[in-house]
Amino acid sequence: MVLEEVVLGVTALFVAISLVNTVSLSFLLKRRGRNRGRRVGPEELEFVIVSKASRNVIETLLETLRRVREAFPEYRVWVVVDHGSYGVPLLREFSRETGLELVIVPPWYDKGRFKARAISYFIDNFVDRDKWYVFLDDDSYPLDDRFLYEIRDDIPVYNGILVPRRGKGLLPWLADSVRYYSDVSRTRFALETLRKPIYGLHGELLIVKGWVLREVGFNTDSITEDSWFAARLVERGIPVGQVSTRVSVQSPHTIGDFMAQRARWFLGRLRDFLRLEYPGIMMAAHALELALMLLFPAVHIIVFLKVAYGIEFRGALAFIETWIRYAGLPLLLAAYTLYHVVERRNPLMAVVTVFLLPLITLIEAHTVTYAFANFKKIYNNFIIINKDLGHQLLAKKDEKKPVEQPLEVPRPLPRETPIPSPFSMAIAGDLAPWLLEGGIKPWIKVGPHATNLGSLA
Repeated sequence: MVLEEVVLGVTALFVAISLVNTVSLSFLLKRRGRNRGRRVGPEELEFVIVSKASRNVIETLLETLRRVREAFPEYRVWVVVDHGSYGVPLLREFSRETGLELVIVPPWYDKGRFKARAISYFIDNFVDRDKWYVFLDDDSYPLDDRFLYEIRDDIPVYNGILVPRRGKGLLPWLADSVRYYSDVSRTRFALETLRKPIYGLHGELLIVKGWVLREVGFNTDSITEDSWFAARLVERGIPVGQVSTRVSVQSPHTIGDFMAQRARWFLGRLRDFLRLEYPGIMMAAHALELALMLLFPAVHIIVFLKVAYGIEFRGALAFIETWIRYAGLPLLLAAYTLYHVVERRNPLMAVVTVFLLPLITLIEAHTVTYAFANFKKIYNNFIIINKDLGHQLLAKKDEKKPVEQPLEVPRPLPRETPIPSPFSMAIAGDLAPWLLEGGIKPWIKVGPHATNLGSLA
């Protein structure tokens, strides 16, 4: 009986998620991004690209900078990198040739961690309260300038719509297409109807007014700093919108890179969730989403047993099977094919996606397993996946490349005793104590949404 009640509870959760996604999808065809008729000029808006500038991303970063400079030649472009980064010599040369503003974060700066640290340094030293700042990742660039006509002062934060471009691998690109579906359905509902980023924000084409950056900031140790920033906006009641501009983002080259990227997002959001970083409505939204991610492997196993062995389920399990067939599967098909049908107008690729959907969902389902198995590596090092274009843009094989130097990053948070890997503790059935003693307690401080930044000197 207890097992059946648990299964029924899980089923109810899946049904709730299905309803949320279905309602959100109804906003797909609703036109957004009204043209104000006035273009925001270069004296009012600047571009900011924050990058680790490591060996495996520098080619893509230079390509992004070139595209942004060509598309918006009259606008100021900043690139923010850490002291000792591999690409600093190349960026210095590029800045002299193109007028790029290069900002190097000094090793002594101790506000925030990882990418949030670089953004915090830029905010403290270069942000004007009255200007707009367009944040881009080192692999992303806008495909049009509609956002310059759509942003307005009464909504001080905007996000664009992601359109993945293919890297070196087909399967990771097809799996990455779900990000487009998310932006035009539930994210559009959250940003354009609720005006609250309850599902978070992405750093690609994050458009923020200077006064918001000054007042909210990025002073956090979270490895998903964009989601943390979204939570602070919800907390303060700052409205957020979505522009119609598409922003091109590079999909991971390999399945391993894809899983590493997703694992970082999952772990970062899970950690922030457990630390109660999210306000009420955002906690509810993330509880549903994180629960779905945790339970996705189980759903995949049920489908596999049904298809491979023809097992007949009864009771609550039969109800789950029915839900998967008539609700879950149609939603998955929409999520992974919408980009190719609506945006790219390539139904043939949508058909290919349908045939590869079992593999795609298998990869997505087990990113959670990958996350727990590699927790310390992901959380302590802020893994940057390989984004190298492989075009030999920097140098020929017989030419000497710049020597890669280690990044100056804050020291890891001190712990009284070493904590075993969460994967090994999960095997031992002892993951809950790890989350409480090692995962949550060191971060708790007096006051709401406080983070322990004092030890990040």
